[in-house]
Amino acid sequence: MEAITATYVQDDADWTITVSGRGKTLTAHAPGIIAARDMADQLAEQLAPDAEKRTVVHLLNGSALHFTAAYLEARMGRAKGTSATAPSHAR
Repeated sequence: MEAITATYVQDDADWTITVSGRGKTLTAHAPGIIAARDMADQLAEQLAPDAEKRTVVHLLNGSALHFTAAYLEARMGRAKGTSATAPSHAR
């Protein structure tokens, strides 16, 4: 089975998500990386609705590691008054 790729691009607090696979590409926007990750799941479902299991590779700046670090940092929470942004070394 072909992997689906979800690519994330940050624009201030908003994110653009591009999900590609099975010869198709879908794009959406979301406020924050957590919402963007949820949106990527929805887009992957649209690309492969018949698949019981989907492999989705999430990339930030071309790196699954950068995406994982930014996503986990947002999920674990931050000090009040800060926002979830891409790690500075990822830019």
